[in-house]
Amino acid sequence: MRGNCLLRLHQYNRVIQYDDQARGLINQSIDPHLFASINDQEAAACEGQFSVNHDARLIKKASLLRETSISIYDAQKDYAPGALDQFRTLACDYSFLKQQDKAIPLFRRTIQLYASTHQGRTAQCAWTIQSLADLFGGMQRWDEALKEYQDALPVYQSTTADPLVIQRVRYDCAYCLLRLKHPEKAETILQLVLAEKCNDLPLRQLEIQSMFEALSAQNKMEQAKQMEKQLQSINERLKKS
Repeated sequence: MRGNCLLRLHQYNRVIQYDDQARGLINQSIDPHLFASINDQEAAACEGQFSVNHDARLIKKASLLRETSISIYDAQKDYAPGALDQFRTLACDYSFLKQQDKAIPLFRRTIQLYASTHQGRTAQCAWTIQSLADLFGGMQRWDEALKEYQDALPVYQSTTADPLVIQRVRYDCAYCLLRLKHPEKAETILQLVLAEKCNDLPLRQLEIQSMFEALSAQNKMEQAKQMEKQLQSINERLKKS
């Protein structure tokens, strides 16, 4: 939840650049989809550069390019998977740029578009819902974050998503419940989570730490001590890794 959704998405390496004259010619093309496609590729290239030098101006440029693309997709009523990818990515760009007033409604609109175009049970839709939940979590809007994580879970479960992704979303639900002062509900979810095999040591560390917090909040001190021992053990493993 506290990870940056941008890092899960922007993994491009190549750089594509077009001068103003070429862009002007493309803009006059009879095929608006070509212009949108060029914008999308250049936006992806900006994000690829960002992954190397972390210059936030590149994400700002990418967002401006995608705004133009989305206006074309809207005008053409093109909500195919590739087009909706740009809606989702723009929402993530807004989130990174701390433009929550733009990110939240665009995330919600994208989710609605997935549903209205029979794409509401796809991994892409689940990822979009999870990203909105991540945004709410970063804003400490725990009620809204919890709702979105709960909505994302069954969508992920209807896909071939990595079980670790589903486990992470379950953990995020528990974390929200802890922040909302519902340790007993968090404990129930964490019991299920901890019963699953997990090769991701940092995630398992978070799960055990949250279980310790949930048990301590309920004065279940003996069980909490057991969690504390497990936490110490996993901390040692992480130091050696």
